[in-house]
Amino acid sequence: SKKIYRINDCWKNIPEQSYLYSSAFTEALLAHPERESIPQSYKKGLVIKAYAPHINKDYCLAICGNQKSLGHWDPEKAVLMSDANFPEWQIELDASKLKYPLEYKFILYNKQEKKADCWEKNPNRYLADPELKTNETLVISDRYAYFDIPAWKGAGIAIPVFSLKSEKSFGVGDFGDLKRMIDWAVSTHQKVIQILPVNDTTMTHAWIDSYPYNSISIYAFHPMYADIKQMGTLKDKEAASKFSKKQKELNSLPAIDYEAVNQTKWEFFNLLFRQEGEKVLASKGFKDFFEANKEWLQPYAVFSYLRDAYKTPNFRKWPRHSVYNAEDIEKMCQPETVDYPHISLYYYIQYHL
Repeated sequence: SKKIYRINDCWKNIPEQSYLYSSAFTEALLAHPERESIPQSYKKGLVIKAYAPHINKDYCLAICGNQKSLGHWDPEKAVLMSDANFPEWQIELDASKLKYPLEYKFILYNKQEKKADCWEKNPNRYLADPELKTNETLVISDRYAYFDIPAWKGAGIAIPVFSLKSEKSFGVGDFGDLKRMIDWAVSTHQKVIQILPVNDTTMTHAWIDSYPYNSISIYAFHPMYADIKQMGTLKDKEAASKFSKKQKELNSLPAIDYEAVNQTKWEFFNLLFRQEGEKVLASKGFKDFFEANKEWLQPYAVFSYLRDAYKTPNFRKWPRHSVYNAEDIEKMCQPETVDYPHISLYYYIQYHL
């Protein structure tokens, strides 16, 4: 038999505390790693949905009202809602057992202590008889749940990654140092690290590129931030020893030498790519990364290659490819072309980053 869904929805303005809906909160600070399943459905159903992002994994949204199935206003018998689509919460009620008008409120429920911590302060929510037929489900999905609870607070630090230089770096703070910074933030009970932009800003390969707000891609990371220790080890002992010596020199400088750091790292990238590139580009990990990021990675890599080949980031001055053509780009990116080794070097670096 057919199932009919009637959906009551409305235009939602950007909610108050919109930052709580960002992945920083939904997937990290207030994440729900173990989600409830989607609620059971009924032949005649009433689905109630609500947005409540300010709830960590120890709590859930619950609903209590003037029905037996909603606990008859007894918070201990409130129905717990599912966080399957957190920060949206949902419950489906068997509408054949409901009496109208329906009145209810949302509750903030403490799962650890198995009790209601607080109720909404607004008047009861109300629903007149929607006159549902069998195999019909009404979905009410326009609701925000508000509780009189303190705003989320977290101590943190704002820092540019390049300033995190350590003995393990290569003359500049890198993503390996950022990991160490995170470990320190955890040990000092901080919740947030805010960093300056880390996008690739390479235009001229000169110090002027060090300005972090002039990126050539909103997706690509700056190769300077690669932790080359994590990328791999050079088998050529003489070359490895040369880089080790250079590392000590660059780390001992009183200020970061942007040009020297980048030049040295690029020498390393080229040698390591020659040594391991083919194997890495054939790996499943790389292939998955490439498929997920191909849309920006290919044009970025080709632009970077042509910028260096023609010695200018101003594509209008290039003798070829000064007009973007997706088909031409695709052809250049085929593994059998002469361009491919130069282009795929950029894939390789972005994959590591």
